[in-house]
Amino acid sequence: MTESVGFGSIEEYARWNSLDVLENANRYPGPTGFFAYIMEEALKEHLALIPKEGREAHFHGDIYIHKLPYSLYIPYCTGHSTARLLEKGLRTPTVISRPAKHFDTYVDHIANYLITMQHYFSGAQALSSVEWYAGPFIRKDGLDDKKIQQHIQRLVFNLNYPSRIGMQCLSEDTLILTPEGWKRYDEIKVGDVIYTFNLETRTIEPKVVRHIFVSHYEGKMYRLKNRTQDQIISPRHRVVRKVFNSDGKYVLEPIEDVLKLKSPVPIPTPAATEFEGYGVDIEDEWIKLLAWILSEGSIERGKESHVRITIVQSDKAHPMYFEEIIELLNSLGLTYSIQENPGWGYAKSIRLNAESSRKVLEKLKLRDKKPPKWMYMMNREQARIFIDTYIKGDGFREKGKSRLRITTTDEDIRDVIVGVGVIAGYNVSVSEREPHPPSKRKQYIITLTETKHEYIQTIEEIEYSGVIWSVNTENETVIAMRNGSVFITGNTPFTNFTVTLDAPRRMLEGDCAIYAGKKVEPLGEYENEAKRFIIALTNVLKEGDAIGQPFTFPIPTLMVTADMLWNDPEVFEAVFTTAAKRGSFYWLNTNVVDPDASYAMCCRIAIDKTEMQFAFGVSEKSVEEEAIERLERQRFGGLWAMPDVTGSVNVTTINLPRLALKAKGDDDRFWEEYERVLAVVRTTTDWFRNRYMMLIKNYPAMFEMIHRYLEEFPSSHFNTIGILGLPEAVAIYLNEPDLWIEGSRKDWKEAAELMKKMVEFATAKAREWMRESGVPWNVEEIPGESAAAKLAIKDLREFPELKDYLYDASNPIYSTSIAPYYGALELADRIMVEERVQRSFTGGVMMHIFLGEEPDPEALAKLTKRLMKTNLVYWSYTPAITVCNTCGHSTTGLHSHCLKCGSEDVEIWSRIIGYYRPLKNWNPFRKKEFWTRRHYRE
Repeated sequence: MTESVGFGSIEEYARWNSLDVLENANRYPGPTGFFAYIMEEALKEHLALIPKEGREAHFHGDIYIHKLPYSLYIPYCTGHSTARLLEKGLRTPTVISRPAKHFDTYVDHIANYLITMQHYFSGAQALSSVEWYAGPFIRKDGLDDKKIQQHIQRLVFNLNYPSRIGMQCLSEDTLILTPEGWKRYDEIKVGDVIYTFNLETRTIEPKVVRHIFVSHYEGKMYRLKNRTQDQIISPRHRVVRKVFNSDGKYVLEPIEDVLKLKSPVPIPTPAATEFEGYGVDIEDEWIKLLAWILSEGSIERGKESHVRITIVQSDKAHPMYFEEIIELLNSLGLTYSIQENPGWGYAKSIRLNAESSRKVLEKLKLRDKKPPKWMYMMNREQARIFIDTYIKGDGFREKGKSRLRITTTDEDIRDVIVGVGVIAGYNVSVSEREPHPPSKRKQYIITLTETKHEYIQTIEEIEYSGVIWSVNTENETVIAMRNGSVFITGNTPFTNFTVTLDAPRRMLEGDCAIYAGKKVEPLGEYENEAKRFIIALTNVLKEGDAIGQPFTFPIPTLMVTADMLWNDPEVFEAVFTTAAKRGSFYWLNTNVVDPDASYAMCCRIAIDKTEMQFAFGVSEKSVEEEAIERLERQRFGGLWAMPDVTGSVNVTTINLPRLALKAKGDDDRFWEEYERVLAVVRTTTDWFRNRYMMLIKNYPAMFEMIHRYLEEFPSSHFNTIGILGLPEAVAIYLNEPDLWIEGSRKDWKEAAELMKKMVEFATAKAREWMRESGVPWNVEEIPGESAAAKLAIKDLREFPELKDYLYDASNPIYSTSIAPYYGALELADRIMVEERVQRSFTGGVMMHIFLGEEPDPEALAKLTKRLMKTNLVYWSYTPAITVCNTCGHSTTGLHSHCLKCGSEDVEIWSRIIGYYRPLKNWNPFRKKEFWTRRHYRE
């Protein structure tokens, strides 16, 4: 059943000032946020599955369950084994590939593996040591540095955040259908909504754009053609096709596999789909009137806002249509006059008076006969009504055929007819007719049919030079249009990888490289190839995309104790030059974290409770304690640097500021409440773990890839306790609202000790639970991109006194760091606070060093040497990047104008939480929070 959304709801939302609208910090003031706002009730139905105690704690704000509603069905994040993939080959539910023998295959297998695995996890995917495992392929292919860099560029695009398979792209002239109309690559932004195709339900669904990829590309593309189809797609792009001899079953298949098919390839058209739309709260009669106005009407504007609508129709040639228009106007209570004009033959003009004309324009949101945007939000029934009416005024039905044809010279009318035709469930194509004198306007002939499948007759390889682009949504498909052909095709899926360099010596000496599925020499034998890989990778990251913007992903994690980083001049220069210019890397302090413990080939981290009890007291440090410490070391990198075959089953975060607010200065009450909420976290997270085990056991076909490549799951994965709002919680606990603005170094040391106590309270519980149940638990400083604002908004509503502890009460948001980025701390003070607390976390933890200018690479290296000697676990260098929208010049540093042309039309890029994005795409709370961050300069 389609649910309608009224104009009133849109107007209420668009005011952007209600607490309900602001409940979700990740909503944009546009279609995306509006859809999320409307879908809130549906989300509550999903949450009803969660046990009552956890569900209520989530709604009240005591805890935050991440990745809902997806986390009800799939776990959070995982690392994968590169070696296992290379040994097994890429074996997906639809296509099986032998183990890689060449570097280009290696790149493709990594990309397509991660894309496929994303269906099974709601968060990040990671692979480690990709540079070492690339070694035998680079050596056996005899690749020079230029070729290696071309492949690495391909790998970066494959793993880049906006595009999980990078070059699974569409051509520059391909448009995508959205609830606001057809959009080009430069008109869509993260957070927008587009129409997608659900392969399982065969339904066109609106989905949020999670990532966007745009780049200049020169090279091979594929052109898919038949009489009405004309697609241009990149290598490795996934085509939506019908499975042969099936009753409407569809698969996403790489173009390279489609090429192997010997028969014409059947692809679905919109006529084969159902449609899930919100609909528009407007009566059918108004939709019919809109169709008559757009097809046979005119809008005349005179002086002083004088406006008149006229519809022309013949009561002799088409008496039924004439009567339909008259009845329509009468039923809507509109006033009109009927006039004759000898120059029109039998046609008459039905002219609305000024008052009725204004009423119609206001109701239909019309201006100058330009189709209103809401037409792209109609449901299927409404779209059919519009098409059926429009065809009467300016089209025809071919006799004996279920084929409609409409001709127009107006590009806006063309686009809306095609878009509404898709929504209505028609297979739509457009052909062009060049103008014939005296006309100077090109004609567009739109054909609508009920044909459910088109058959691609020819696929040719072409040379291409220009922009390629794609987006990522949940369904990983788009509704696209190019050169008059409408088609359903794949979009891009979010991954990361860790560059270990030569830090984990035991791994390099003991683990073998894999070639053609077989073990060959130890990984350490490929040091030269790994070095060339690293240099090529840093060159690609330093260059940025086609217009100089930084790559959002991957975020390679570097191990700071790697000899290669410091002793090889080429690697040193490449890494630190790129880090100074682009940020690019995360830095893992392998003086604190044992790289061999963290990056073992397979983390066998299930704890046998009876064995531990038996071994208790055997040594100075018990087997139990050693096992727990080994477990904890494996996840120090957290979300961004996951070792092989481990990750987080589910993440449930504790809202620490709320606990402090509830305690109202009573220390005992704070710790009692903390313990109570931790018990809720345990019950809730265990429920999720058991649920995943049930789903995977009962529905093995649905989770086939987990069975095949992650056989240890879930015993190899952690239940994760998230920590959020530490600085604010401590300030509230100590009753010091200005702690981080006016405090002293002594005050911050005391605050650090209290934060350490708060974190270790959770880690102690996690260890206790591990001993009791054998289930791995850890405690993580979560990124909290949207949770930080959602929880602060909720708490401010209940506890008005919170405003005194927020840096900007008009923009409520909690910190997702140890030392708050708005604090008046010098860099040395920040490091002092962070290092005192970071090691108390047993999962991911991160300190960003925000820079207002491009640092000297040598100075950055010296700073890295200093940080290596501290107890910091994980940090980043994050220089702001300023991109000029006028001349396209990119500058490292935070600037209010372009340093090249002087324009003030500039765009700032920085890490929203962990990855680079332009500020214009940030959610409104994070956007304001950015300007409170302390940016350091040399």
